[in-house]
Amino acid sequence: ALPLATFLLLRPIQLIRLIGLIAASVLGFLSVGFFIIPALLQQKDIQGAFLKIGYYNFHSHFVCPLQLIWSNWGYGISSPGCNDGFSFQLGLLHWSVLLIAIGLVVIRLIRRIRPIEPIVLWLLGVTFLGMFLTMEGSQPIWENTPFLPFLQYPWRFLAVIIFSVSTLAGYLLKLIPSEWTKLAVTICIIIAIPLFYGWFLHPETYYTKGVFEKENLSRFTPEFGYFPKFTQLLPEVKGVPKEEASIAGGEGNVKLVSSTFISKNWQIEAKSPVLVHLYVHYFPGWSVSVDGHSIKPDYSNDFGFIEISIDKKGEHQIIAVYRETMIQKYSDIGSVISLITLLTLVFLPTKMINKYFKKRLQNR
Repeated sequence: ALPLATFLLLRPIQLIRLIGLIAASVLGFLSVGFFIIPALLQQKDIQGAFLKIGYYNFHSHFVCPLQLIWSNWGYGISSPGCNDGFSFQLGLLHWSVLLIAIGLVVIRLIRRIRPIEPIVLWLLGVTFLGMFLTMEGSQPIWENTPFLPFLQYPWRFLAVIIFSVSTLAGYLLKLIPSEWTKLAVTICIIIAIPLFYGWFLHPETYYTKGVFEKENLSRFTPEFGYFPKFTQLLPEVKGVPKEEASIAGGEGNVKLVSSTFISKNWQIEAKSPVLVHLYVHYFPGWSVSVDGHSIKPDYSNDFGFIEISIDKKGEHQIIAVYRETMIQKYSDIGSVISLITLLTLVFLPTKMINKYFKKRLQNR
């Protein structure tokens, strides 16, 4: 990327493209920043170490080279070696596009007909880099690059490969001089997609509603690495009452008034000073109030559940509300601004944008 950027900077007319590239990269990152930024900056608040050990250790999920060309379709999981439960194959259309692009580069190098466009070399480079990062030969990079092990599975770089090859397909289509031929090729590709991949688009089985009832969820194992750092143990599913709260000390009754993912309301009848155990894992952003007064919750137990002490007898109301942290709020704002900007640029004429930047560069 650095040599390409230097090359563009040395040619003033290409500086506009460099600015566009940087702007597009920033806007693209911010558009998904609502997820990526908190995931990166709030790792200290979760059990992130568990995302790099055991099954989630990236060493167990490298792709064998031949699997990119052909591997059996399946509904299983990734496993060490070359006998995974699902396919890592790129697909016939993607391999066809990639081979055509490579052939075009080779022909132009041999015959020197026209210079090779940088975008083609860039996309081919991204594609082969993505392939390399899925394979065991890239292990030193995975071991020495911060945050990369948190991706867990090297085969996730297949998403990068699919994007770069699809972009290559669009560029190759642009090289066809005849508009009618372009239209015909486009129609053929659209028809070929369901023919090649349509038989994959069905589930292995259908789950009934009863599978997702609370008593049946115990067979599903959550990823402990995504739980708050305050959580050291997970309770059994059957041990969570339907009221989502219990009296852990003292004498009283609990009634669940309302419950959503981000807001919960309980009515407490305290017959003595009580300790109320809320089945809510504390995470930065949760706030708790008792009878309208904000209090600091205790979550020092092994489960990381919120616990509230009530000293007075009688009826009390406990409300727990989750509000976004400042990191999450600013990430959301950045994503909204970037999406609005991208939509605005889509409807602005390209000539108007280029004219604006050329004028700004001339005034410098």
